[in-house]
Amino acid sequence: MRYIDAPREQSGGCFRYWSPSWSAFLDLGLMRGDGPVIAVEIDREDIGTAVDKLRDGALRGRPALWIRWRGALRAELPAGVARLHV
Repeated sequence: MRYIDAPREQSGGCFRYWSPSWSAFLDLGLMRGDGPVIAVEIDREDIGTAVDKLRDGALRGRPALWIRWRGALRAELPAGVARLHV
C-alpha cells in the first residue's frame, strides 16, 4: 500500500527533477471481504515513518496495526493505531 504518492517529474527552469524524491509504502494491506483494508507496518525501530504511515492509514478509515519486536516501546501512538509487541 502506497503511503506517499509516487514522485512526479517537475520542471525547474533549465533542469527537471522528481518531487518528492522518495515514496514510502506500508508493509501490508490485509484485505477483508466485509470491511476496509487493514494497514500493517512491521518494524523493530521507533524511528522512521512507521507511525506516520499508520496514522495516514487510520485517517483514511483503515484499521492500523503496528507489529513490533525487540527494543523499548517509546513512540506514542495516534488514535486508531494498535500495536502488537512480539
